[in-house]
Order: sequence, then C-alpha cells, then structure tokens
Amino acid sequence: MDIGTSVSFVLEGQTYTGTIAKSYTNSYLINFNSTDPEIIDKYHNKGVSVNRC
Repeated sequence: MDIGTSVSFVLEGQTYTGTIAKSYTNSYLINFNSTDPEIIDKYHNKGVSVNRC
C-alpha cells in the first residue's frame, strides 16, 4: 500500500476509515477522525500504527 491509500480498520471495537500517512518496515501510520471523546483523547485523531499482515 502507498501513502495516501484509504484503508478501513477496527480500533477498540469500532470500524474507522483513514488514510495511510507513513509506511514503516512492519506497520503503517494511519490518519483518521473520530467523534468518540475517548478515542480522540487516546489517539488525538492523528494516527495509529497497525501491523502489516
């Protein structure tokens, strides 16, 4: 996958759609948005690292 690719993922039981911001050796940094205050507080809507499959 390339930077800018749209992806869906599950985080804490909720499905989100985000965009790949950066690629690492074994993971991606994905920017996403949420309206859930707990998710915003924990992840700051900035990104989450997900292991590549």
